[in-house]
Amino acid sequence: MLTAERAGAAATVPCPDRDRRDLDVLDDALERLPQFRGLPRQVEQLAGGLTNRIYKITGAAGQPLVARLSSGKSTLLAIDRGAECYNAKTAARAGVGPAVIACEP
Repeated sequence: MLTAERAGAAATVPCPDRDRRDLDVLDDALERLPQFRGLPRQVEQLAGGLTNRIYKITGAAGQPLVARLSSGKSTLLAIDRGAECYNAKTAARAGVGPAVIACEP
């Protein structure tokens, strides 16, 4: 899920080499978004997330996004990612959550 980031500080952790697949997934997803296609961007992993790995992406225009990548193992917890996306979009429309840019399986 990609969301527009709200103001506020966030703890960061380095992106280790073992997370290279995450960076490839993020690059593929961001290339499908017009505001990021073909443009330079900075990606940093954020601390936290129980079932997701969280990344802050800052594009050339400076607008930050937050991407949450789940692992296949989260299905063992019966997390309904479709419902999660629906709920996040509903929260954004109500003004209590960040705008959802994209949700992908």
